[in-house]
Amino acid sequence: MEMEARKEDNSTFSYSVVHPLSRNKALRNFWYVTEKGEKSKPEERLKISYDEIQSALSLMRIKDKTIQMTPCDESQLLRKNGFEIFLKKELHQITGSVKARGAVYSLLRLSNKQCKGVITTSTGSFAHTLCHFGKEFGIPVNVMIPVSEAVAEKIDACLHLGASVSLASYDIVEAHKEALKKAQDKGLVYIDG
Repeated sequence: MEMEARKEDNSTFSYSVVHPLSRNKALRNFWYVTEKGEKSKPEERLKISYDEIQSALSLMRIKDKTIQMTPCDESQLLRKNGFEIFLKKELHQITGSVKARGAVYSLLRLSNKQCKGVITTSTGSFAHTLCHFGKEFGIPVNVMIPVSEAVAEKIDACLHLGASVSLASYDIVEAHKEALKKAQDKGLVYIDG
């Protein structure tokens, strides 16, 4: 089931329902898993090279104290089972979210013209994180929150950080479409969290 933004827009993302994911077969409880993909090549997944990671790291180091160095500890439980797994504790970021690095990187990559404003669709932590760093960098942020996820605390947190908040359609897929249309109409950059 393809839920794509309008064909005439210039957006690069769409949402496709991939498959139902069973949570509890006895209760017939499941989630619908959605995955974003490029319209032109929906079968390709985003591939990030080591060089791109290094480039992002260099760009983020320019903004000295923006991103916190967070601890990375080995999981002792997994170690006992023969795995060498390290856990990066991103909850120690300023916004308490693992999404800080992505938000900062996205904002730092904007051209001067694009800094006139960004828009996102979010149900919480990404919106708060983008609003925080948007305020820090002087970039106006617009947030589309689906009605189904509209919690006063989330809305107030974004407003407190100077963002413009709009309630969108009932679910995240429809809110995403509305945000893409608003981005096109207002000349905003859509940042997906």
